[in-house]
Amino acid sequence: MKKNKRTSQIDCRPTNFPNGCADIFPHKLCNNPVIQLDNPINISCEGLIAGVLKCDLQPVSGEVVKLSSSLSALTFDNPNPVTDKRGRFSTTVSVADGTPVQGGVTIQARAVVDSKEASDTIMLRAGCIQCTDPVLTLNPQEGFLRKRENALEQIITVGCGGINLAGRLDCEVEGPLAGVPVLFSVEGNTQNVLLIPNPAITDANGDYSTLLVPYFSADETVTVRTSVTVGGNTAVSDPITLQLDCRECDAPIIELDNPGPISCEATITGRVLCDEAPVPNIVVFLSSTSDILTFQPSLAKTGPDGSFSSEVIVEAGTPVQEGVDYTASATIHGTSVSNTNLVRAGCVTSCTNPRLSLDTPEAVGCEGGAVTGRLLCDDGTVPNEPVFFEIDTTSEDVFLDHNPAITKEDGTFSTNLVIGEVGVEETITITASTTVGGETVSAGPNTVEVDCPSQDCPCKFRLDTQGNPQPGANIRITRFGQQQDVTGTLNITVVQCGASPTGGCNPAVDNFNFTFNARGDTFQFTRGRRTSISCNEEGTIAKLQGEAHGRINNGPPRTFQVSITATLDAVTDVITWEIFADDLTTTTLETIVPFVAQGSPQTFITSCP
Repeated sequence: MKKNKRTSQIDCRPTNFPNGCADIFPHKLCNNPVIQLDNPINISCEGLIAGVLKCDLQPVSGEVVKLSSSLSALTFDNPNPVTDKRGRFSTTVSVADGTPVQGGVTIQARAVVDSKEASDTIMLRAGCIQCTDPVLTLNPQEGFLRKRENALEQIITVGCGGINLAGRLDCEVEGPLAGVPVLFSVEGNTQNVLLIPNPAITDANGDYSTLLVPYFSADETVTVRTSVTVGGNTAVSDPITLQLDCRECDAPIIELDNPGPISCEATITGRVLCDEAPVPNIVVFLSSTSDILTFQPSLAKTGPDGSFSSEVIVEAGTPVQEGVDYTASATIHGTSVSNTNLVRAGCVTSCTNPRLSLDTPEAVGCEGGAVTGRLLCDDGTVPNEPVFFEIDTTSEDVFLDHNPAITKEDGTFSTNLVIGEVGVEETITITASTTVGGETVSAGPNTVEVDCPSQDCPCKFRLDTQGNPQPGANIRITRFGQQQDVTGTLNITVVQCGASPTGGCNPAVDNFNFTFNARGDTFQFTRGRRTSISCNEEGTIAKLQGEAHGRINNGPPRTFQVSITATLDAVTDVITWEIFADDLTTTTLETIVPFVAQGSPQTFITSCP
């Protein structure tokens, strides 16, 4: 008879870590328990609190998690949930009706594994306020409507600087709600978008906003919505479609406006452009090699139109200095750019009673006349200060050859009234003004009778660059004695004594203007009027002497004496230009080598009968 063979039994029912298999694999102690709470961001009346418990990176099952809150009005349905086989735990929570929405509410979870405690704390907003039929809107600051698939859909192009998105939360009965978090969601490649902040919190008017910034090289279309849960109700905004365009910039520049002479304080302005488009939200650093300029702030941020501004202060008692530099620099799409401007700056504060005088002739002919004056302060004079002039004239053909004029050591200044075109017979007024120690003083207006009868024209011509800027202009710019050679575009038009080669000559036809652009700087000369013209017999060379209103980077207008020589190839209409402009105070502009550009078919040079 066979004996029954006794078999031993091994208890190895699989259980989750860290319990192990008691008879084969001994229990392994937990070294590093970690508990992590999910963050719901906001609880409106009711919600879900959940998390996971792990030890040494493995889920822990069957452990009790103790939950607590800093908000007494918040109640856990189960304050002691037990972890499942994945280490997960959860419970519903509720907030008492009428509890205002408040931030900084903490939820804490604690658990003990093998005598080792783990805990985690999250911070959220919670409340339970009544909101009947919540309505959530979302609006960009800028955009346009484009028709697509028979529906109007708002398409906004967003550059690297980003765009501000704003909206409002309204309840039909209760009105706007404050302190409510609004969550932004993006459909598309969310890796290319940064939202600051997200969620956004409504203010006292129910308004909220965030800044959406695309990452560098982003070039795609995304859809943005916002959502909110309040009073137990959820509202979702209509979507907004954004075209992200943060591709590489070929030509980033900083444009600096010219503030003119700085007396104690002034506003520095400019723009940041990328391929001629404004770049918002770029930080621009303002600095100077001179210690007399202080910028407030020195870090300026561009607005939606790419513009920036900062106040510049000159310390009281600083003598007036010429050629003081300041530089604006920034990094645009990974490229470092800068631009430098030169100004006259100082702050004379010992003057409590500045006085300005202006002497003008009662009448002038075609030869013009002298305009003089003096700047005094208390019992002394004020040297080296610019005095600006404004002429009220209907013909716009009367100039001052020094505008501004600079005061000498004895405070005197002088300039000459120039009649830019024969045939001017009118009464004009002249006003002078300057700023001393931050205080503006003026003299005038003085009345001057101008009597300059018409004279015959020796020749006539029309010359241009086809009405558009043409590249390849090599220009030498000298400002406050500092010379700079640059290459840029030049757009020039000259029309004298007639607009066409046929017909007679008309002395009333008198205009020339030109604009030079290079590296963010703009030199613009307008309202040009001749003092003399001449042409060769062959009709290939025209020369002009005259006066023009010149502005550097949108700065104050100055009078420039201008000399232009143009050589025309009558077969090809190609024109070779030689230009020299001088304001007789601080600035000259001249072609280094003759500028060659194609003219329009309407160009001509011919003599007058």
